[in-house]
Amino acid sequence: MKLIKRIVSAAAALCLASTAFAYSQQVKDFGFSFSAGAAGYTSDDLSLEYSVLNDGTVEITGYISSASADIEIPSVIDGREVASIGQHAFSNCSSLTSITIPDSVTSIGNYAFVGCYSLTSITISANNKNYSDIDGVLFNKEQSELIQYPAEKSNTSYIIPDSVTSVGDFAFDNCFSLTSITIPDSVISIGDYAFNLCSSLTSVAIPDSVTSIGDIAFLNCYSLTYITISDSNKNYSDIDGVLFNKGQSELICYPAGRTDDSYIIPDSVTSIGRAAIHDCSSLASITMPDIVTSIGNNAFEGCSSLTSITIPDGVISIGDYAFNLCSSLTSVTIPDSVTSIGCGAFAQCDGLTSIAILNPNCEIFVYVDEEPIYNYYDLDGKCVYDGVIYGYAGSTAQEYAEKYGRTFVEISSMQGDVNNNGSFNVSDLVMMQKWLLNDDAEIINWQNGDLNDDGVLDVFDLVLMRRLLVQQMYD
Repeated sequence: MKLIKRIVSAAAALCLASTAFAYSQQVKDFGFSFSAGAAGYTSDDLSLEYSVLNDGTVEITGYISSASADIEIPSVIDGREVASIGQHAFSNCSSLTSITIPDSVTSIGNYAFVGCYSLTSITISANNKNYSDIDGVLFNKEQSELIQYPAEKSNTSYIIPDSVTSVGDFAFDNCFSLTSITIPDSVISIGDYAFNLCSSLTSVAIPDSVTSIGDIAFLNCYSLTYITISDSNKNYSDIDGVLFNKGQSELICYPAGRTDDSYIIPDSVTSIGRAAIHDCSSLASITMPDIVTSIGNNAFEGCSSLTSITIPDGVISIGDYAFNLCSSLTSVTIPDSVTSIGCGAFAQCDGLTSIAILNPNCEIFVYVDEEPIYNYYDLDGKCVYDGVIYGYAGSTAQEYAEKYGRTFVEISSMQGDVNNNGSFNVSDLVMMQKWLLNDDAEIINWQNGDLNDDGVLDVFDLVLMRRLLVQQMYD
């Protein structure tokens, strides 16, 4: 492709998509990076950037303007047919209010209108062979795919047409006015981020026809309280409005608008999905079953009221930013079963004073030697946890702490030393009693207190601890 940039306007000018950074903060670390267009022009008039493709046709690549505008894309520019709208071409154009697309356009790239917060309608020429619109909503020609619902449409409810079989990626992105969306039995698939930032949406009913729900489809739906799945659906299910796969081995989405202060994850769950309990600010306590083996990226991100979390001994991996912005967490113990901790797993947890990493060989990911993947969450560009790190001598935890200038405290391996001061005495007994009574005691290495080696810290270990102390007195 030979790239030839042009400006189409009455007075060619301004550039730089000014909202790109703001939107990158909203999508955060979830796999997309929208960059601004070329800089160096100034104007308040309508402007388009385009490229001339190898076949001689024109592809619209960007919109550059500082003023609100209704755009009518021409079918011909400089004698060349306008055949396509490129990927991200109008993404983050917050001043764009409406757009009319001619019949010459045969291709519209992915995410072309994502982040267009002022967009009220997308109008397609009736003669267009590949695309159509219904009341300003963009579809493919057959209206089997809903591609983009304009974010600024004022409707509070919307019924997806019965012709639709797929709801595209970001299809309802930032549709903050919608409180109700009806999904018909014709729909088979729901795309990635399909309802992202539908902040007024209160509930969603998924019919039995749906076989695929894309990655974090309900991200940032802050008013959402129930996701109801048809009992006949073969791939998905819900328990009291919480979304799971059919076998309920994966927790997919706990609605962010729920107001419960605690949640017990069902015993069937083995994996916590990506952003599964995201921005659930009311939750102070979350209980995971012992059979959980993986905690996905951003799984508990933004759970700002979460004061404690017990990571089960069966967990093998903790994803990127899994507990990011959990500002009420004070301490975390990561069991020796965990072999990998993702980048920034505990970034911006401002109340967190200590993390104990019990696997001496646990891999701890940090993006420092390359351009950071998730700029918004990087701590000093490094995604490095900034607090006391407990671990064993010679462990990866020690290496991590020393490499990034963090405080490291060696974990004692002495039997009974639950307060980790290097000795076993009555102070350990007192801490054990307080911990069993949930009296805000913190045990860095509970294994030291598991004197009967049954994998559980309980009153039986307390009895053995007393006996051991008595024995020490007579030795």
